[in-house]
Amino acid sequence: MEISTTLDPAQLAATRRQVEMHNAELKAKGINTEKDLGQDKYLKLLVTQLRYQDPQNPLQNHEFAAQMAQFSALEQMTKMNSSMEKVIASARAGESYNMLGKEVAWLDPDTNEMQSGVVKAIVLADNRPMLRVGNIDVDPSKVASVSLPKAAGQ
Repeated sequence: MEISTTLDPAQLAATRRQVEMHNAELKAKGINTEKDLGQDKYLKLLVTQLRYQDPQNPLQNHEFAAQMAQFSALEQMTKMNSSMEKVIASARAGESYNMLGKEVAWLDPDTNEMQSGVVKAIVLADNRPMLRVGNIDVDPSKVASVSLPKAAGQ
């Protein structure tokens, strides 16, 4: 007895409608369906695959091991990405602290003119360091130059 693994047109249309409805529900909840496959989604997909596998042709041990290795690699890459984001944030903060007391110049996006001033403080805005120059907060990535401040009377 041969088991068909293809869907007839009616089943295919019904499956597509279910997928479209599910994606619409996710979109309504603010979940982007275009993002990368996260570890939770991957694990759910694997469990669903195991649940609905063909009993006449079950998932082979080496296939299951390969999928578990992919899941493990995905988990490790997620952890590494999180660690790298922390390292980058720390490096940005360090760069910002090094600009304290220095004169910086940046292109003002509102006037499209170069502005400059001495960095008086570092403030956090949305967990990102910003340079406080006078009453303006400047994104460190927008700084064009850094120099020692001019002495009074020069």
